Amino acid sequence: MRGRLLLAVLAGMTLLVQGCTTWPGKAHRDVTMDKIETVVARHSPRIELHCPDIDTVSEQLEEQRQMLEHMNRAMVRLEDQHQQELAAECGVPQQQPQNVWNDKVIVGETEWIYLAPPGHLYRARVDSGATTSSLSAQDVTRFERNGDKWVRFKLQHDDEEVPIEVERPIVRNVLIRQASSEDVERRPVIELNIHMGNELQQVTEFTLADRSHMEFPILLGRSFLQDVTLIDVGKQYLHDKYQPQTSMVDDESSAKEQAAKEKAAKEKAAKEKAAKEKAAKEKAAKEKAAKEQAAKEKALKEQAAKEKAAKEQAAKEQAAKEQAAKEQAAKEQAAEQASEQAENVPSEPTTAEPETSQPVKPADTKESTPADSSAQPNTSTDK
Repeated sequence: MRGRLLLAVLAGMTLLVQGCTTWPGKAHRDVTMDKIETVVARHSPRIELHCPDIDTVSEQLEEQRQMLEHMNRAMVRLEDQHQQELAAECGVPQQQPQNVWNDKVIVGETEWIYLAPPGHLYRARVDSGATTSSLSAQDVTRFERNGDKWVRFKLQHDDEEVPIEVERPIVRNVLIRQASSEDVERRPVIELNIHMGNELQQVTEFTLADRSHMEFPILLGRSFLQDVTLIDVGKQYLHDKYQPQTSMVDDESSAKEQAAKEKAAKEKAAKEKAAKEKAAKEKAAKEKAAKEQAAKEKALKEQAAKEKAAKEQAAKEQAAKEQAAKEQAAKEQAAEQASEQAENVPSEPTTAEPETSQPVKPADTKESTPADSSAQPNTSTDK
């Protein structure tokens, strides 16, 4: 029994050693990561993911949201219209609006009106003494577009935090003279669509004037009031605020106009930014050129100052040399004059000192007297 167990253990060990020596085989060694990726790519379709533009998706979502809102408003309007048609078919008498008398709209001294554009509610004062209605406008700028005269202005009043920029074609121009002044002012006239409640809607003319210091941004004149309204000066705000209800076609066009305005505003902002950057670069270049020019002028001034100082120093040294030469010449001339004077002075005879002792003279030697010495030169003459 023990022998069989030993043989089984030896056989198992032999098989294990042989398996370790034969693995991995050639088939296993040929398998690499590159070959695995090649097989996977061959058997799997390539999937490419494109990340859409987030801004574009946001704009599309916003457009769809606006479309849904417009569709809901259109459905409400159609339902109201259907109810009115049913009432007319059933013979239900239509009630006359509260603020209408003899087909004329009754308006109070002040009313809420809706302007389109810019699509905003404003408080207006009714003034039958004014011929043309007036609209508050700031930063009025005239320009041309496709050969026509246009005007650009900003409208800001009441609850508007930022001014609304409006561009409209100029219909005509009027001359306005204020009661407190003799000066005549030329103002542009534009046309805007105006709504007062649900009873009154028409296109009317507005003159542009700065009314920011006044309580009401809009003044309604006779051009808007005549033939369609009656004024009750004892009442205010007879009409509810107008709520715009447009069709889907109008909504799409308004959305396109809004998108076009936003695009134009972005382009305008980009142009202004580019212009500011260009102006900043030009200003920096001018400042740099001015600094370089100032540095050059300063260097030239310093160089001129150095040259001037060198010339002055050379002139001083030259003057010193010339002064020294003059002094030297004067000294030499004085020395020459002194020597000439010394030569021209006659020599005085010297007085003989008394002899204390007379030496013995030779016999053949004669004493020479001054007379004899003075007479010596004449010997040659006597000969």
